[in-house]
Amino acid sequence: MQNTTDFIAACSTWPRTANSLQRINQCIQAVDDWDSVFKSVLHHRVVALVHSAIEPHKDAIPEKFRLELKEKALLVTVQSMMQAKETVRLHAQFIAAGIDAVQFKGASLGQMAYGSIALKSASDIDIYVPPVQAIYAIELMEQQGYRYKLTSKKMPMALKKSLMQLKKDAPMLDKRGHQVELHWKFSGFPGLLTELEKSYSTTTVDIDRFGSVQTMERIDLFTYLCVHGAVHNWHRLKWLADFNAFMSHMSMEEKVQAMDYAAKKGAGVAVSQAMQLCAIYFHTPLPEFGWLDTKALVSISCKRIEQSAKPQTRQGKFLSYVKNFTVHWRLFKPASKAVGLLYPRLVSTVDIILIPLPRFLHWVYPVIRVPLFLIRRGAALLKALIG
Repeated sequence: MQNTTDFIAACSTWPRTANSLQRINQCIQAVDDWDSVFKSVLHHRVVALVHSAIEPHKDAIPEKFRLELKEKALLVTVQSMMQAKETVRLHAQFIAAGIDAVQFKGASLGQMAYGSIALKSASDIDIYVPPVQAIYAIELMEQQGYRYKLTSKKMPMALKKSLMQLKKDAPMLDKRGHQVELHWKFSGFPGLLTELEKSYSTTTVDIDRFGSVQTMERIDLFTYLCVHGAVHNWHRLKWLADFNAFMSHMSMEEKVQAMDYAAKKGAGVAVSQAMQLCAIYFHTPLPEFGWLDTKALVSISCKRIEQSAKPQTRQGKFLSYVKNFTVHWRLFKPASKAVGLLYPRLVSTVDIILIPLPRFLHWVYPVIRVPLFLIRRGAALLKALIG
């Protein structure tokens, strides 16, 4: 898998330079299983980046791989354009309604990182609104034809309130296939990015021919991207590639300022991990800084990146769950704050939908999670047997 990952990382390096093009050529020579490369490219969601990178080297790459990748890259571009159009449309609706919506990741990040929406893959549109406006924002989304993904219906007020208090976002779908994650928190873990939620600055980004939206200032988005990748253990190179491209527009001095700012927001560990991973996979020069010891985190992420495209057994999924918990534990400084990690894992969204409880009864969710899970599994097995 090492040759596969090296090739994908080389192709995902941005901006392209003489050194990176030479590295791509060297990695091509080392690839011995193009079917495995194709599957990994799809898993890491860097189709458009890899497709654009291999054009100068197409004679050295099997035609089957090139044609299949070209087809997938075209789909990514079309999807990116559709999402960009919807992002701008929704942003205008939010602003007109007086909601302080901020677009992040997706089209706005693609524009900031690559100067184009065509190279960034995204499965949904991410919008952040202040918690006090979250219910109003959900209602506006429902007026626009969106429904909560897990029920396909309008949400009753009790469910909206429970989700707001217990979860970080609401995934919503419309009939055209657009998916929006409406956030009122930047992280599902208490203590992570809380300081960023209290205070962040915004800037305007013009998205390729579609219009403009508000997003976070570069220094705030830098902090968010580091934590988002760390929470997901950077198991898709897409997140790291986007962060590296985003960071390429910053001088060494600006990087140091952003790292110091992120550390003050409680994201010092995540930033150290992200920067060192960029150095490993994209050969990104690192500024001189008081680096935190993240060797264990970096090692875990490297192994996850290498192995993430492989099918997982039940045992493998359980081990990944344990490793992810270990990663999340290490992200908290001081470690005593990591106790908050347990609660999000003990509250099931399915249970909230089934029984939306008032706030003073939220302690019940961890108690009923296992019994309700066993009831659902038993009902499913019984239905399968009868059917």
